[in-house]
Amino acid sequence: MDMSFVDAVLALTNTSELSNTSHTAPAKGFVLDFATLNPNHQQAKTYLKNNRHIENASIDYLIQNKLLFQERQTNNIIFPMYDENNICVGAELQGVTKKRFKGIMKGSKYGYGFNVRFSNDGIFDYALFFESAIDLISFTEYKKNYENKNLNKCILVSMAGLKANIVKHTLKAFMGNMRIVLCIDNDEAGQLFKNEVESIQANFLNYSPNKKFKDWNEQLISVKGHSIPVQRLIVRGMSSHNNESTADIVQKATSLHSKDRNN
Repeated sequence: MDMSFVDAVLALTNTSELSNTSHTAPAKGFVLDFATLNPNHQQAKTYLKNNRHIENASIDYLIQNKLLFQERQTNNIIFPMYDENNICVGAELQGVTKKRFKGIMKGSKYGYGFNVRFSNDGIFDYALFFESAIDLISFTEYKKNYENKNLNKCILVSMAGLKANIVKHTLKAFMGNMRIVLCIDNDEAGQLFKNEVESIQANFLNYSPNKKFKDWNEQLISVKGHSIPVQRLIVRGMSSHNNESTADIVQKATSLHSKDRNN
């Protein structure tokens, strides 16, 4: 495809402009201090490309549209949260080192998540919810490159976990008669959350990744022909097999990793 990522997304969604492209000053109570940001984004780019297999065009698009920043001191990735008035009211954090780190920036406004919007008129028919910003980005890239799906009239929201308050508040803040779509992980916690969301909207849609994969980033990694990092398999094993020894979990994860590589 000889189109830029931006052009491809616009063509895919049949929109002339993404509603995230113009942002105003931060809301009172939350301040994103630009003096603390690293302007070259190199650590963020390297992590997203090498560890998460996000394509350069996607990363560049996020940076150009102020949907991705990098802290100067920690190199943590900052995914800003914009409200219905395009005001920055918080941020989701993602570490870039081997030590796993995820979090929410201090002062972030309750009920909001990192979001990307596809609409000409600011009206959305579907609200898609993810457990992390990286899963959201992976899903968007997967749909664009491998399924050519139309995301028009959709708002994609990261909950930075499983948070019913973000689901409720998104429906209220962005208004419209939106259908909830859960694009969350294939695990026990995800299933319990589906039960919780059913009380918010009984006819919500489930659009989790293929059952072979835990999340949308793993599915993107696999479809690109890469192996899922053994560190992620180990962490997954520790969370789901509490009665097994660490050595057994590491051995199983390494075995799965080797099998994946051979396939």
